[in-house]
Amino acid sequence: MELDALAVRTREFIRAEVLSIDDRHDGDIEAAGGDGLRVRLQALAAKAGLLAVHAR
Repeated sequence: MELDALAVRTREFIRAEVLSIDDRHDGDIEAAGGDGLRVRLQALAAKAGLLAVHAR
């Protein structure tokens, strides 16, 4: 996979899945869902092909 394409997909994922959560909870990971949120975002990232097995 080309690095530029990966960077674009990563930016799109962050824009679609992460930024609104961060905005709603002012960066407070615990208020946003803590470990449950991390697990959910990791699953979404893996589904999008953005999470390497060794990074879990």
